[in-house]
Amino acid sequence: MKRFGRLCSVLMFIFLYAPIAVMIFFSFNSSRSTYIFSGFSLKWYGELFSSSATLNALKNTLILATFSALIATLLGTLAAVGIYNMRSKVGKSAIMTVTNIPMMNPDVVTGVSMMLLFVFIGRLIGASQYLSFYTILIAHITFNLPYVILNVLPKLRQTERNLVEAAQDLGCTPQSAFYKVVLPNISSGIVSGFIMAFTLSLDDFVISYFTNGIGFQTLPLLIYNQTTKKTVKPDIYALSSVIFFAILILLIIVNLIQARSENKSSARNVKKAGIFARVSAKISDWFDNTFETRKKRIAVVSVAVAVCVGLSVFAVGTLKPNVSDKYNELFANLKSEYTTDLAGTELNVFNWGEYISDGDEDTLDVIDAFENLTGIEVNYDYFDSNESMYSKLKSGAVVYDVVIPSDYMIERMRKENML
Repeated sequence: MKRFGRLCSVLMFIFLYAPIAVMIFFSFNSSRSTYIFSGFSLKWYGELFSSSATLNALKNTLILATFSALIATLLGTLAAVGIYNMRSKVGKSAIMTVTNIPMMNPDVVTGVSMMLLFVFIGRLIGASQYLSFYTILIAHITFNLPYVILNVLPKLRQTERNLVEAAQDLGCTPQSAFYKVVLPNISSGIVSGFIMAFTLSLDDFVISYFTNGIGFQTLPLLIYNQTTKKTVKPDIYALSSVIFFAILILLIIVNLIQARSENKSSARNVKKAGIFARVSAKISDWFDNTFETRKKRIAVVSVAVAVCVGLSVFAVGTLKPNVSDKYNELFANLKSEYTTDLAGTELNVFNWGEYISDGDEDTLDVIDAFENLTGIEVNYDYFDSNESMYSKLKSGAVVYDVVIPSDYMIERMRKENML
């Protein structure tokens, strides 16, 4: 029976991780093929980080994930403390039920309902664009909050109430007792909640699709657009591999923090556990022996995460290729045909995925070239079908300057006074 259980476990892990292993393997393929390996190469990683669209999406994703995780962690911690201190069991149960709704709701329902809410509020205040960076930020904070609360609440329950009372008996104010007694005891839960919120925001697609503003594209949205507009190339594999390893590292940090916060009396059981548990215990012991207090350990992890995110954003901002250097001769011939009278303005375009060259395979990036020639900033969004484009425009959530639908959809939009 044990052998059968082990066999099922092995098959389950193969089923789960074999596709990821194949994806990572083919991200190093030297040819364009996604099923025939021609040789080892870093070509697709180089092409990935030379694409202005990819770098901009990576920057947007990191900024969104960082801010939403920070705000959700702050609000979630305060909410967890408030829920824990509630005396009414009925009220506490009702609030926890409401808190869990974003986790139980399908992402499509959450995304559509929040989009309609933003449209309603935008019309009330007379906004020109109902969706923007702030709407997608609010949406990410909303679905991150329950996970932060569920990470902090167990740590609050593990904290002895007598310690807080003893601190107040020794002269601490309630606020001082919270900072000196409660906060150090729940700090591991706060960091775990932050990292979980960061990873959830990092790979969210459905809610982001319905609540993002014009020109603000995250990595999941970019991957979706690239897979719907043309055949998948190994650069998508490279991008997915980078995301996979980034999330894996964050999850390892979460596991280490949780393992370190457990009672040391369980160390006897670790000897019977697998090698991963033993390695985790060794690393946790190293953390315990290296730093004197929990505050210092949490501070080091927080600073490390902040530094990594900051360096990533800085790198993304400095790696964007300069199109004008590559096409100086072409620009010299075209400058006389273009005007810069509208420099500094924006042009919002909604188009099919592959209608305009985006610089792949050493071709001209038309959008970057247009921006260099005119000084007009282009906010360029894709759609994969006439129906999805129609739904987004019909909701009134976004307004584009230029839309390129098919002929039958143009006629339908004309009859409904959408043009």
